[in-house]
Amino acid sequence: MFLFNKKHKIGDTIAKLRKEKGWTQAEIAEKLQVSDKAVSKWESNKGEPSIEFLPKLAELFDVSLDYLMTGKEKKRMW
Repeated sequence: MFLFNKKHKIGDTIAKLRKEKGWTQAEIAEKLQVSDKAVSKWESNKGEPSIEFLPKLAELFDVSLDYLMTGKEKKRMW
């Protein structure tokens, strides 16, 4: 069993979550204090957010870091 899904792209998850919220790339950029070009790069999978932005993105979208990184909900072990 692999721990990481190599096919998952964090940019796809960011784009999906942003669209679900009805936000523009510029709105996300403003909330994170980055350029809209940075958000565009993330969503087109031409770059990834630096590690410092991962908790901020998870909080912004109200999802877990696990979901942000894998695109899947964590399964309960109990």
